[in-house]
Amino acid sequence: MSSTMLRFEQLKDYQSTDCVNIIKTVQKLSLTSSINRNVRSLTSNVHLNTIQ
Repeated sequence: MSSTMLRFEQLKDYQSTDCVNIIKTVQKLSLTSSINRNVRSLTSNVHLNTIQ
């Protein structure tokens, strides 16, 4: 994520639409990562409850 933000800093002189698209992509990646983490956690909890 930090490399993406660093790259964003390098691109900030480009058109604003490019910057907006980069921000949207980073936000989507963050959201996807968060959802994946939550799904893995839920799956682990369900598995543990099934074993008991």
